[in-house]
Amino acid sequence: MAPCAGGPVHLRPAEERDAAAMASIQVRATQRALHSLVPDDSLKNLSEVEREHAWRREIAVLPPGLRPTVAEVDERVIGFMAALPSADATITEGDAEVTVFVDPECWKHGVGRMLVDHEVRILRHYGREAIATWVMEDDHRARDFAEAMGWHEDGTRRDRLMGSVTLHEVRCRAALV
Repeated sequence: MAPCAGGPVHLRPAEERDAAAMASIQVRATQRALHSLVPDDSLKNLSEVEREHAWRREIAVLPPGLRPTVAEVDERVIGFMAALPSADATITEGDAEVTVFVDPECWKHGVGRMLVDHEVRILRHYGREAIATWVMEDDHRARDFAEAMGWHEDGTRRDRLMGSVTLHEVRCRAALV
């Protein structure tokens, strides 16, 4: 049975104990989404341990209202969304850069939409005016999801390295007001 097929989905602020589950979901979702776009060697080198440490640090320094939001079913984390500080100089102060990861077993069950709707309410409360996310140019599933959430490409592109592979990404944005 898929982890999202149990009881209702609950959303809550992430806690440090969620970091391992978040890392696992991030790696598995990335591997599944990019398996036909990125060589297997690059995907195999994704480290859950590194991501767990990064998420644990992120969660530890943020107050509960600003922590990533996790989605869980029967106390099992099945997805999460985070509004992260952006290193992108073209993001304005009123914008938030977000990332969403859902357990691949739970894709197409509305978990991503629940997370986005919840996080948008939080970001509005904190005065954010727009959100942005980066998706791979050739990742049609992620681009379709972004469009379904009301995010549109803004013409900004960047290249990012994953191992020895250069990923071509596009930025999608949406107004929150």
